Amino acid sequence: MKMWTSPSKTTSCVLWLLTFIMIFLSAFQAEAQGQRAIACCPSVSRAIIRSHVSECYVQEAQSSEDYCGIQAYILVTTSGDKFCVDPRARWLKQKLKMLTKRGVSCLPLLRPE
Repeated sequence: MKMWTSPSKTTSCVLWLLTFIMIFLSAFQAEAQGQRAIACCPSVSRAIIRSHVSECYVQEAQSSEDYCGIQAYILVTTSGDKFCVDPRARWLKQKLKMLTKRGVSCLPLLRPE
């Protein structure tokens, strides 16, 4: 009767490599879905954003003192500029509709760790 033996070095290397690839791909997938941690907005503006927006995030009001405590929409332009928009801005609803038509959806803002 054959007893179970420890995995070979090749098997161990393959398992380690697969684990590493899975971790790498999960981080890449989160980035691709826009789920990256960006700094929260300490204040908001109602000024119209005319630049081309490529990303949109929703910041919910947090009660924690170590995190921003206001609600905001964060619009990121193709050039990387970040705008903190007051959810009550009159023009925002139309801008969000336009973004939705272009396939850009507003994702929840991830809290930086």
